[in-house]
Amino acid sequence: MDISLVQALILMGLGLTAGIINTLAGGGSNLTVPALMMLGLPADIANATNRVGVFLQTVVGVKGFSKHKKLPLTDFKSIIIPLFIGAIVGSASASFIPAYFLKYLLLLEQCFQWQRLF
Repeated sequence: MDISLVQALILMGLGLTAGIINTLAGGGSNLTVPALMMLGLPADIANATNRVGVFLQTVVGVKGFSKHKKLPLTDFKSIIIPLFIGAIVGSASASFIPAYFLKYLLLLEQCFQWQRLF
């Protein structure tokens, strides 16, 4: 996949914006997944690519909030097991769903996310 300089700059801007949104509130994927798909990435690759960024943003966010004593780490004990179960089920589901069906699921999810905002 070849992308132009303009497309690369747009993706970098969206990535930065999505990182800020994800760190503060979540939902930055509403920007990045459709943008990656519009540039021609298949839905499964766009979703996986986006998840790498979400993971790194989460690590940086947790580290930053913890450093400034704004994140009580004692709360993690009650959510760690459901978190891992959800991550495993979600990852396995995304791995086995055909790409053409995943595209519609991702776009449908994006529509519901935008609808809640307005």
